[in-house]
Amino acid sequence: MLLLPLLACAPSSSELLLTGWEYEWEELSHRVSYIRIGVEEDSSLALGLVGGDWSTGATFTDTPNYRVRYQRVTAPGLQVVRGTTALQVGPDPTGTTSLVLDGADLPEGASLVAVIDGFWLDTAVPQPEGYPAEYDPAFGYTSNGFGIALGTPERSGGSVTVPIEATVRWGPQDREDVNAAIPFAVTEVGVDVALLAFDGDLEALSLTGDRPYDTDPANVRPFTDQPPMELPAAFDGGAREGFVAWRSFDLQLNLAGTSVGEGDYLRAFGVEAVPAQAGPASWDGSVTATMSTSSLSEWSDPHAGFAGDLVRIGARDVVAEHFVTSGSHPTGLAITGSTLPE
Repeated sequence: MLLLPLLACAPSSSELLLTGWEYEWEELSHRVSYIRIGVEEDSSLALGLVGGDWSTGATFTDTPNYRVRYQRVTAPGLQVVRGTTALQVGPDPTGTTSLVLDGADLPEGASLVAVIDGFWLDTAVPQPEGYPAEYDPAFGYTSNGFGIALGTPERSGGSVTVPIEATVRWGPQDREDVNAAIPFAVTEVGVDVALLAFDGDLEALSLTGDRPYDTDPANVRPFTDQPPMELPAAFDGGAREGFVAWRSFDLQLNLAGTSVGEGDYLRAFGVEAVPAQAGPASWDGSVTATMSTSSLSEWSDPHAGFAGDLVRIGARDVVAEHFVTSGSHPTGLAITGSTLPE
């Protein structure tokens, strides 16, 4: 746990907010069928990962290993309104919706920002006309990335509307039945939103990075070296004590390079904000973005990429305690117990 510096004034409210996550399959890379990441009010984790019949035991059994980062933020005057919504994405890779939240109790002059506090992605949903009957959508597809972005909250009377955009990119690979289904595929994307109302400063940091495929002759399939993308993330805009959260993320695969347009089976994926130090008018750390296909089954020359918006909310007397928890669970849904230290 990293405890950020605090002022002598005692904070008066406390909230848990997601700051990062990563999943990695223990044995193989897999299609993407289902992903769930969330932090509950009691600090238990709402998790889930399915990678088709090669992960569930129908053909082969594999184990998801996870790491989740979250923070406990305490600050006088901070108010959080939470909500969840879902949208259908596909066959076009990007879909939009909006979430209307009750803002009647939020101070009229408060600053507002909406951040991502969890999400899910599910391919086991009804499919449109033309989808091939021979393929079960619950088995998922080969991926070249996915992402979520929240827009600027808009007040109207006692309501606040948050625009939401979700992107799910499937790409063809080695299986004809999967490739035939992808042009018709519809995926459900759910988003947990935390609307933050505060009296303070808001800074945004747009981050981009990529990791081209390593063509070194020593880096040959299978089990090629595919390290995470490490991006420095520092705020120094004059804000007071504060904390960070995600407004958008987009994990990418094969949008450039020799395998552009191809999908692949994913071994590991995720995005994490990792604090190094924090204090008045600053936040220093890094962002780790992972997209890996490294396993016994590798098909493309994976060129990984990442884009995202990290925001920093600065306000007096804020304390942000950062926690990291990791483990494994059987393929499918999983709810942990409380993960806060005793």
